Amino acid sequence: MKRFLSLCFLIFFTFAATFSQSFNITNDDWSKSDSVFGASDEDTANDSFEIPETEDDWGDADEDWGNEDNDFKEPDFSVGAYQINTYGDQSIQVGLAGNYALSPRNLNWGGNISIGYNFFIDSLFSIGGNINFNYHQTRGSNVFYNVPLMAKGTLNLSIGRYEIPISFSAGIALQSYLTRFYFGPIAKPEIGLFYRTHSEWSVGVTLGTYLIPQYYIGHRENNRFGTTVEAGLSIRYHF
Repeated sequence: MKRFLSLCFLIFFTFAATFSQSFNITNDDWSKSDSVFGASDEDTANDSFEIPETEDDWGDADEDWGNEDNDFKEPDFSVGAYQINTYGDQSIQVGLAGNYALSPRNLNWGGNISIGYNFFIDSLFSIGGNINFNYHQTRGSNVFYNVPLMAKGTLNLSIGRYEIPISFSAGIALQSYLTRFYFGPIAKPEIGLFYRTHSEWSVGVTLGTYLIPQYYIGHRENNRFGTTVEAGLSIRYHF
């Protein structure tokens, strides 16, 4: 009986020792397990997320997009920086001039006040109109008045701030001499030279010729053709 109990105790002790060894997981075993699943402290430290330095990154982006402070320039609104006339531009012109009659010979020197309007249909061509008040003294110390109302077309050439308008006007004119009145056609070719002092103002000189026919039905002996040369100064407001 004692032998049987001793044998049973030996078997129980052996089984208990074996069972305890199977569940004795040490720190080394956990380290090995972590290593298997990639969760060791060393790997975690190596795989930590690093935030890039934003200052350098933004600097590179600015350089790529051309937004550096050195690349920024204030807009230049000077006349030479853009096309001097474009579609939709308008101008009002006021001028003073002196007149000299080439024919008929009985007219002397005179003067002229004019006001005109122009609308640009593109950078070269403009349309508009003008009204003038002309007078001439005659050799008999009388005064001949001529008030034209004309439509106007202009070719506008420009070089930098300088403008060379070449125009042709045509319309009707009320003419008066003593007690006589005449209402008839009139035409005027003209050329000018202007300097754009500012985007809104220009000053210049003009040279033109008035062509003034007078025809009387049934009285051909009274027909005349007047030619007057005009030279003057003008100022224009652009808007």
